[in-house]
Amino acid sequence: MTRLLLLVFAVHLTLVICGIADIPGSALYTFAQSPMNWNLTSLVGFLGDLTLLVGAGAVIVGTFFVRSDILIFTTPELIQDVCLKGKPIVHLFVSSDRLDTDFAIRLTDLYPDGSSMLLAETIKRMRFRNGYTENDTCSMIPGQIYEIEIELKNMANTFLTGHKIRIALTSSNYPRFDNNLNNGQEMYVAGDTLIATNIVYHNSNYSSYVEFPFVDYAQSDKIINTKNPVLSIYPNPCNDILYLHTALSGVYKITIYDIYGKTYYMKNVLNKSKLNNKILIDLSDFSKGIYFIEINENKNNVSVKKLMRY
Repeated sequence: MTRLLLLVFAVHLTLVICGIADIPGSALYTFAQSPMNWNLTSLVGFLGDLTLLVGAGAVIVGTFFVRSDILIFTTPELIQDVCLKGKPIVHLFVSSDRLDTDFAIRLTDLYPDGSSMLLAETIKRMRFRNGYTENDTCSMIPGQIYEIEIELKNMANTFLTGHKIRIALTSSNYPRFDNNLNNGQEMYVAGDTLIATNIVYHNSNYSSYVEFPFVDYAQSDKIINTKNPVLSIYPNPCNDILYLHTALSGVYKITIYDIYGKTYYMKNVLNKSKLNNKILIDLSDFSKGIYFIEINENKNNVSVKKLMRY
């Protein structure tokens, strides 16, 4: 699984494990939502995703992204095809000023022309955060932070080079899902309609993120054009100082990069000995996440390992 941190949308969505961008030290995102002022699906004709209507599946959406009561998180432009296969899971740390509220998620594929293709959507009602039995159901305490998981459906999609991955987060998706009056009382009956002010947290203690089942590129280790591994690293996961061992002699290049190919470290090394060569690399300036460390000897002997910085 690859984690995407929920950060400022339209600025960047950070692939934490893959280090697309630097991670701000602390952030929280607040939005107010009224049950009577939100009709997400009517803007796209109530089409797309899992419906029984003509037009089910992926559809182009877009106009709802300009609303002030929705958080939009978008990756930078992809520099390679990214294949998703499985069930994305959204992990959130949230709070509200109400006894009950919803958190609705939409996953879209953002095209270079600005079109946004809806791939999946779902919703979580906070009174059911622990389950759906009578014993599980409970109200929120206003201001208290809760950790929740929101699963999207199983899917397979390739985000093409030049596209972006987008997550939309709000607190309603009517009429696809019933409105929540945000009053914590009996559902589906008339009652007081309250505006909920909800907060999504991202900091060192409460780090919201999206877990994507990406395939084909996040392998643990891969060896190219060599029968025996020529690279070992420790400790892994690593905090500050990484030690690299290799039996290569002569000139070789060490490169550390993220899943999108952005290079964070590159060094040419000359080793005159055939004994294992020990190299120290300082990772203290690296953001937390997953990187790949590659050792390359004239493009004929390449070894790549996955490295986690915590």
